[in-house]
Amino acid sequence: MTDGVYRILNSGVLFRAGGVLEVTELGEILRDPARFPPAQHRFIIEMMRKFELCFDFLDSAGHKLLVPELLSPNEPDLNWPPPRDALNFQYHYDVLPGGLISRFIVRMHHDLTDKPTYWRSGVVLDIDGNKAFVRAHTEDRRIYVSVVGPEKTRRHAISVIRDRFKEIHATIPKIQAVQKVPLPDDPETLVDYDELLALERDGHTSLPRRLSDGTTRTVDVRQLLDGISQRETRAQEQRLSEAHQIDLKTEDARALEIIRAAQEEALSEPAPQSKSRSDAMQHKEAQHHHQPTWERVAITAIGVAFVATLLSIALFVPNPTEFQVLIFRVVLALAAGAFGALIPGFIEVSFRNWLRAGGAMALFVIVYMINPPALIAESAIPPQLPTLERGN
Repeated sequence: MTDGVYRILNSGVLFRAGGVLEVTELGEILRDPARFPPAQHRFIIEMMRKFELCFDFLDSAGHKLLVPELLSPNEPDLNWPPPRDALNFQYHYDVLPGGLISRFIVRMHHDLTDKPTYWRSGVVLDIDGNKAFVRAHTEDRRIYVSVVGPEKTRRHAISVIRDRFKEIHATIPKIQAVQKVPLPDDPETLVDYDELLALERDGHTSLPRRLSDGTTRTVDVRQLLDGISQRETRAQEQRLSEAHQIDLKTEDARALEIIRAAQEEALSEPAPQSKSRSDAMQHKEAQHHHQPTWERVAITAIGVAFVATLLSIALFVPNPTEFQVLIFRVVLALAAGAFGALIPGFIEVSFRNWLRAGGAMALFVIVYMINPPALIAESAIPPQLPTLERGN
């Protein structure tokens, strides 16, 4: 279905027809009866209606439609009155969403003028006897609204247009649309609509503003707002805005709670270590805490036996040979490793980039490399005294 919609929107036939789609031409546009059989054509059109990609011409019984995205890009010469003779409103966007004005044209097609006037980026509407000129400017990322007609009903026309844009904006995630009110006697000077609402809510009646000619004068807040919307409508907008601000504050408070909890947790943890060292320490401590009692007793007994054996040999063999020193060295290192298996924590040693050991094996390596038996044997050898030769 989606492929069918894309094929229609990219159709050269439809583009040359100025976006006018005759339902009887769908077979020629889709050009793949096996993939898009005639029985599915109605569903494709319904999908396009649902996503505001087209609308039906009046009195066509659904057999003729207009796709605004494929209208001519050329704006007609409307001979529109100057801004000072109209009621004006603007939308400023961080990014002007593609297809926004086309969706607006689809939503407002019941308010087209008797002689429909529309192009790819704009439309002229007839709302309660007022003519409304709405166009999008891609480079400026703005939508301009201008309404001419009886002053008593122009405000209603602006309200209808703003309501349609509000509905469309609500369907676009994270859209940034700022409403601007041009001054009636100086349309080049803009005032933020939400700023005016906030001033009215806080009881301020005037706003100093720098005009386009460089001078400064005071703007009547209520008078400017009354030209755009009714007071009852503004009161409702303010209530919705306050509710939205409360929601934002609640979300901010929750976010702060999460951040503070994370900071407290980080402060309570020990200093960060490398991942391999941290994982090894946790594994070592887990092994220590879950080590069976009989295993710990056996390791202790072996270590004590080794040490007792060394003490006995030291008493009975005061002057060991090199081979006996080697045996003592290995046995003492094994005893140190056995005791190391009982000690919680982690130790790691490396030697000349070719030997690396941790835990009990590290203690074995340390004792073996230091070689305490050799140190004791060397300290037990009496110094050689010089021999004195008696002269003749």
